Amino acid sequence: MLTNRIILLCTVLASLWSVASAGTLPAESIKLRTLPNGLRVLVREAHEAPLVTIDLWVRAGSARETPETNGVAHFMEHLLFRGTQKRGRGEVDRDIEELGATLNATTSRDWMHLYTTVASRYWQNALEVIADAVQNSALRPDDVDREQLIILDELARAADDPIRDANQRLAELLFEKHPYRLPVAATREAILRVQREQVLDFYRKYYVPNNASLVIVGDVTEAEAFAAAERLFGKWQKRQITDPDPPLEAPPDSPRRAEFRVRRAFPVLGIGFIAPSVKEVADVCACDILLAVLGQREGLLTRLLVGQGFARRVTTEFLTQRYPGIFSIVVELPEKGDPAKVEAMVVGALQQLAQTQVTEAELARARREILGTYLFSLETTEGQASTLGFYEMIDTYQFALEYEKNLLAVKPEDIRRVVSRYLNPERRAVVTLVGE
Repeated sequence: MLTNRIILLCTVLASLWSVASAGTLPAESIKLRTLPNGLRVLVREAHEAPLVTIDLWVRAGSARETPETNGVAHFMEHLLFRGTQKRGRGEVDRDIEELGATLNATTSRDWMHLYTTVASRYWQNALEVIADAVQNSALRPDDVDREQLIILDELARAADDPIRDANQRLAELLFEKHPYRLPVAATREAILRVQREQVLDFYRKYYVPNNASLVIVGDVTEAEAFAAAERLFGKWQKRQITDPDPPLEAPPDSPRRAEFRVRRAFPVLGIGFIAPSVKEVADVCACDILLAVLGQREGLLTRLLVGQGFARRVTTEFLTQRYPGIFSIVVELPEKGDPAKVEAMVVGALQQLAQTQVTEAELARARREILGTYLFSLETTEGQASTLGFYEMIDTYQFALEYEKNLLAVKPEDIRRVVSRYLNPERRAVVTLVGE
């Protein structure tokens, strides 16, 4: 769930433990009830501030798409804001804003979530808006046309992000058939192809209670939260989803590579590997630590490449997902940088890590950075709800309860093991983005 693009706020062990004492999620503080229609409702009382976060998660990300329907998940996220059978255009946002809050949504490969944080006196009003938006989206033809233009504008503004560009191209190299190869936001061509009927089909199939989790965290009582969930979501109609799991793809037998001409002054090198799924708990936690071992401000590759002038920036990314995903290393080079030389240096560093254990001091630094970021995110009701919902979508919320313990259990030999198992240079995909 963590990437090294997050600003790290915990730099010493003493401060780590002060954050840990405030930010953990005790198992006994989280209550789960599954409604008869299959909706999982998680409630955590937190009365430190008069705020409540409501976060509705649906397993309706781009992994539910095909090449022919790519873009419908992104479309559906946008259309949730456009209106329902009883709320006209703009009234979903208006009704939340009148409560002094904003409504947000995000789509990824495995999920979509719709969330807000409001003053606790208004939380049931906000829950009613979210319940209406998710269950009764109007999906009017003219709303689809309007959102197409908005999504196209989003794509145009995101086109200059070299990290996003490199990671998407790596996904297309590493996954030949798995839907993880599809861009979450889709492409301009895909968005122009999307038809309203495809969005309707997607909505009817996947926006069902037995494919969703509702998380409520903050200044509420469990009894009130469960009663409101039952009242507002209890009539949501269940529907069975029979999609088979997509076939898993083996890592490449030999390096795969591709070069792309782009309108960008600085060359970019991306190196990616098939990474563990959420089911490989020990490997996931070791890969999270490896993010900081390699990247971050003091990571091995940052010192090696940025410190010696071979790179402008090194970014390591790994998102825990339901299926095996990607561990990537993206290097932004100087204008006259040499991608081949930098690739050889990265490969050499990985080979060294596979043969020589990191020191206890290096591991402790990396662990502090990753765990500090995680625990800091739990300081807010929004962060707690997001963490619980995220793991609900790819496994269950129980993963979050054990995450701190499992991170602290990572040893130097675990880093060497995951590098050997997943970051074998012979199984890499390489993309190079160079100026036209």
